[in-house]
Amino acid sequence: MTVTPILKTSISELPRVYFVGAGISANPPSSFPLARPLVSQILRSIAPDQQTLDLFETLADPNRPNKRNPGDYVRFELLLDVIQQVVDPELSLLGFIELFRDPNPLHAFFASRAIAGDIIVTTNFDCLIEASIIKLGSQPITVCTAEDFESWTTPRPHRVPVYKIHGSYSRYDGYNFEPAVSTIQATLSALTIGARDLVLPEAKREFLIEATRAQSLIICGYSGGDDLDIVPTFKLLSPRSLDWLVHSRARQEAHEATEEWRLTLENNNEASLSARDTFMRHQFLEGSYRLKIYEVDTPRYFLPTGDINSGLNSSPASERSNLQLRGFIEEWADTFLVKPHLKHIVSGHILFSLARFQESYELYRKGWALLDEHSERSESADVARMISRIAVEISRFKEAEEWSQKSDALSLPDSSSRAKSLQQHGFAHLKLGKFAEALQCYEEAAAICRRRQLDRFLSYVLHDTAIIYQDLSQLGKAIPLYEESIDLSAKDGDIRHVSFSYHQLGTAFFDLGEFAQSQQYHLKALELANVLGDQAQIENSQHELGMLDFLAGRLLESIRRFRSGIAMASETGRSQYVAMDLQHIGIALMEAGKFSAAERVLLAAKENYQTINDEITLSELQSYLCQHYLLCGDYTSALSAAEAGYATALRFGAQEFETRAAFMMGLTHWIKGDDANSERKLCAAIERAKEGRFMALLLDQLYLCGRFSVANMTCDELPTLVRWAITTYAEFGNKRRMSVLARFLNDL
Repeated sequence: MTVTPILKTSISELPRVYFVGAGISANPPSSFPLARPLVSQILRSIAPDQQTLDLFETLADPNRPNKRNPGDYVRFELLLDVIQQVVDPELSLLGFIELFRDPNPLHAFFASRAIAGDIIVTTNFDCLIEASIIKLGSQPITVCTAEDFESWTTPRPHRVPVYKIHGSYSRYDGYNFEPAVSTIQATLSALTIGARDLVLPEAKREFLIEATRAQSLIICGYSGGDDLDIVPTFKLLSPRSLDWLVHSRARQEAHEATEEWRLTLENNNEASLSARDTFMRHQFLEGSYRLKIYEVDTPRYFLPTGDINSGLNSSPASERSNLQLRGFIEEWADTFLVKPHLKHIVSGHILFSLARFQESYELYRKGWALLDEHSERSESADVARMISRIAVEISRFKEAEEWSQKSDALSLPDSSSRAKSLQQHGFAHLKLGKFAEALQCYEEAAAICRRRQLDRFLSYVLHDTAIIYQDLSQLGKAIPLYEESIDLSAKDGDIRHVSFSYHQLGTAFFDLGEFAQSQQYHLKALELANVLGDQAQIENSQHELGMLDFLAGRLLESIRRFRSGIAMASETGRSQYVAMDLQHIGIALMEAGKFSAAERVLLAAKENYQTINDEITLSELQSYLCQHYLLCGDYTSALSAAEAGYATALRFGAQEFETRAAFMMGLTHWIKGDDANSERKLCAAIERAKEGRFMALLLDQLYLCGRFSVANMTCDELPTLVRWAITTYAEFGNKRRMSVLARFLNDL
């Protein structure tokens, strides 16, 4: 068959690179299922009841109006990731690819372009372009492994390369082929293995950069709307031009929609945009090459009229293909979901990954009730462990401890199940403030993880150990553990945990006063969380960015972030985080001089901390309550709050909170004038903050000295420290605090 494309735009010049997606395989006779209908079919086989199915059908729509963030939907890669982790480690489900073996004329078109010398890059797992190359009398070669991409410029005589950026079901070398399922990157973990950011692995990334450099790049059959790694990589490219063909069955002729898209994207809130839209917006505003968007009927655009009329159209997959797919998935479910509890567990895990914690908790509890005497102990241990994990998220800490104990009791000694149970048992202890018990669990879990090479759970153990050291103000121990955790999670493809560790590093660098670095980590964590749909991490990141807004004097913006965090915490059932957001709203109101409102909010935060038994963070809140009472002239209440905070922090060994409370006690005594040593105590607390590198605390201490006009202080290096504080606030643009400190410096 001779294929002569009908190209009506500037993309006709050679050489060119075609980047093609699943859309080119959707038309008959291929009728390959697109991601969304495929996800729907799988979810129907997984849902244990109609209520869960109804929820899944809602969550499977990436375009629904009430999404909480751009990634808040059941993504194909997430679904397969859960299936692989829980019930189908070999991903036999991918066998559905074999149902769709017949190339359509679009495959023939791209095969002809590859034969002519153009570069064809595809995200598709199918081998329909290779089959078309053979039909046209040439011999294909499938480029799909990291080694293949590292040597992509090596001459391949008499071979026509097809570059499979996400792997391939089979690997062709001429007319010969062999299975290559292991190269397929269909799960979230596989897509992000080796990555600290959502970009392609190095070999594939460098290939795409070099292959497109100064070339015409044409994207078709690829929406990019739910992309994880490709579109972020597009940001690194420098083609001569980029033409993005957006499929529209209604278009008889190509319609350039560049200006329409540009106006729409410029007017939208960037935080609500998908990765594709963010990329396009950036190119329109700052891009170094021409980007044009065309709305086209893809087959009509590329193919002669005769080929379209002979059977190819833009209709969805045929009913026969749908029946074949449904039958395959039902047969798969009958094989892998035969135990009565498994549908509940898989469904619960999907919802857990989407931060739908209450629904996830209920499904896991039902799954536990369906376990029978024939269930393996490790299986029961894993279910109990996950119930404990979810109970932590919804602030049921004592219940979490009880379930982690059950998991531990069900696990065999020195087994992977035992390591996972110990990790979760330690996490439950951590949330209850039992640091010694938690560290003991983590030490034993880490030893098993290292012996059994359980890198994913070793990463969790190291991360949680670091949290304890951070809570104990031992940042020098915490930061290297976070960094090691990131290395392990990236190696394993656990990009969600990479995001979480970025967040924790951001909080650590905040405490150290390295605020620019803190902001970078929090923005990186937020970016990943938005794409992944990790509502819990979005909530965490928004809170920390609110803290940075506060330091910059952007009080309204900080309050907006904290209020948003409360709304998100309410949605996800994470009541433990409501208290912290309330605390910082109260601090911002206090800074703004709204003392009555500040007191109401701070006391509400105190009540929340007491409800969930979070004594450690309550000890910090007591210092802020002391500050509030001092500003209102209630010195008795101020001293009582500071003393309560000091006693609790001392009991837990939380050095930063202890130092904060000691300073507030000294400040209260100085203002009251009832302690001749109060000035010395203030200086000692400032020195401890400096020595402990609690730089955010040190900023607060120096500011409060200025705010309350503490005179005649003879602390070592005090003028130098105040100048540092003024410079730091100047970098943030916080003129209010700069002014207070400047007056204080003049009085020294």
